[in-house]
Amino acid sequence: MSQSLTLQYDKVMYLLEDQAEHRRLIHRYIEVAEYPDGRVELWAEGAALPYTTYDRLAEIPFPYSKQNM
Repeated sequence: MSQSLTLQYDKVMYLLEDQAEHRRLIHRYIEVAEYPDGRVELWAEGAALPYTTYDRLAEIPFPYSKQNM
């Protein structure tokens, strides 16, 4: 877990809420469970963690327009 309460897994950034209980997880290992149905869960100290996602690849614009092809 990073200082900014983020974790990157499979090109997706997972963000935790800024709470005291989450802050104590900084610089610790977080378990990531990926299920066959596509669901992902983050686990620490035996409990699932609520998160939001930020897909960085969706934010990168395609560098070429149709005119350049």
